[in-house]
Amino acid sequence: MDQKTLQVVADLLLAAVPTTLLVVILHFYLKAVLFRPLEKTLADRHAATQGAVDAANQALKRADQKAAEYDAALRQARGEILREQEAQRRRLAEDQSAALTAAKDQAGRMIAQARLQLDAELAAAKQNLTAEAERLADAVTASVLQGSRN
Repeated sequence: MDQKTLQVVADLLLAAVPTTLLVVILHFYLKAVLFRPLEKTLADRHAATQGAVDAANQALKRADQKAAEYDAALRQARGEILREQEAQRRRLAEDQSAALTAAKDQAGRMIAQARLQLDAELAAAKQNLTAEAERLADAVTASVLQGSRN
């Protein structure tokens, strides 16, 4: 390269030094004044949104836990209700069985009493019939004997 070209390049570089210094100063100024606060704001926003997301996830976990506890309590209550209903059914069946047995016993006693009464009435009717038959036989005999005498 020749001397003239080197002189032009050196003049250009010398003329570019203030612009380069201005760009470097602008870079550090923007970094200090704009980008650091912007990065801090973005980090704060990220921390706040991440905190809200974490809080929401915790709330969801607590809600799921509460729902699981509620379901368990509901299943337990349903189980107790079913056991109580089954015990009531058994007591009702036992009461019905006892009432049926008592009704059968009473019906048996009533039938036995009715049979005794019928037997007594039958014996009385037989005695009445025997007495009536004897009276009629006496009357017929008397009538026949009277008719043969005439």
